[in-house]
Amino acid sequence: MLGLNRVINAVGQGGFYEERFYSGYKNIYNFVFDCGTANKQALFSDLIDKKNYKHIDLLCISHFDNDHVSLLPNFLRGRHLDTIILPLVTDDVEFGVLLDIGSYSDETNSGDDIDDDFLNRIYNQYMMIYNTEEYINSIIDGELKRIINISPDRYKTDNVNFESISIDILPKKSTQLSGCKFHSTQLFDKWIFRPINISFADSSCSLKRDFIDRLFKLLDSSDNYKNKYMSTNIKTLIGDAVRDKNLICLIRKAYHAVYNGSHKKMNDYSMALYSGLLYNKNPDIYVTYFKRRKYNAPHNIQKHMGIHHNRHYINATATQKAGCLYLGDYNAKDYYAVLDHYFRHYARDYILSLQIPHHGSIENWNNQLLGWAEDFFVSFGSNRYHHPSSHVLSDIMSNNKRVFEITHLKRSTLNYSIGMKSIN
Repeated sequence: MLGLNRVINAVGQGGFYEERFYSGYKNIYNFVFDCGTANKQALFSDLIDKKNYKHIDLLCISHFDNDHVSLLPNFLRGRHLDTIILPLVTDDVEFGVLLDIGSYSDETNSGDDIDDDFLNRIYNQYMMIYNTEEYINSIIDGELKRIINISPDRYKTDNVNFESISIDILPKKSTQLSGCKFHSTQLFDKWIFRPINISFADSSCSLKRDFIDRLFKLLDSSDNYKNKYMSTNIKTLIGDAVRDKNLICLIRKAYHAVYNGSHKKMNDYSMALYSGLLYNKNPDIYVTYFKRRKYNAPHNIQKHMGIHHNRHYINATATQKAGCLYLGDYNAKDYYAVLDHYFRHYARDYILSLQIPHHGSIENWNNQLLGWAEDFFVSFGSNRYHHPSSHVLSDIMSNNKRVFEITHLKRSTLNYSIGMKSIN
């Protein structure tokens, strides 16, 4: 029997999700999606220390925002990592890092609030994006075997029927199309990992141009930075920001001028990934799953929906669904058609649980996802964005779906134990 333990870790405003596969009692494959938090990392050192496996076969990072990568150095240290899947570095990715820098705290001119932790955060992001192999190898035991970058694609080509690619035969560095299907010979070719990546839409480009124009006007008006940077070389600008607080202040000033203090961020380039069965032709095959925690109606909608501490244990259930759709900070509101193009088939037959994107933000949610799964989970912590949206959570629960709040509290951890008797 093939077994799978899926863990939705309690890391607050962030994301850290694991899938550990077993053949009998033997651990044969480990997959991790995102690994970060916006909360204090020290809160989760015990969580990471108690992870008792030393080998990660596959790691996927949805995007490079701090709350999705900040725990990587501590988690990877002393472990082996075979393969990492990342978004291909494009203008959108670089723009996202500038936004992450600009949105840090409120606008100030002094930079007194910029501490070493924040500078280290920018450094880690910079290295992760531009020097992935060097950065990862400086942390892990051994050497990284392969890096897979996923190119952005707004379903201009029909990748739906692509044959599944074995990760194990790919070269050390490769770029693959959005929507490609990957499997590992260590598992079996019916279980796939399928990432998608998209580009900014035209609706985002005007804000992007305004932000870049404002930033370079500020740079050119400064004696220290005049004629030093070109808008076509954001890499140098981000690299210098690692050690220059005055430069960070100018980035923040441009950010707040364009976004008018709304703290709106563009996470449109965040990847999504389906992990689950490619197909299962045998109608008698079933998956048994257990959720080993109590279910709670989300606190911020209990009163709104008249639900008070609706707690129960969910017992073993026979189903053909074992997969999970990880959405990171994906913008399902504007790009639902892309999800539908690549994942609708799995939603009908194979998706058991679905991550509510961007910590429950109403700006990233689409009600058309309601029919895709029975279980929905949302990772969030204390934040200034009012995540998760009560409207999103009430929409899901009013459709008789289960919502699991994953906070910084250990007891909110969600565990699935899935057993697959045979796959055809």
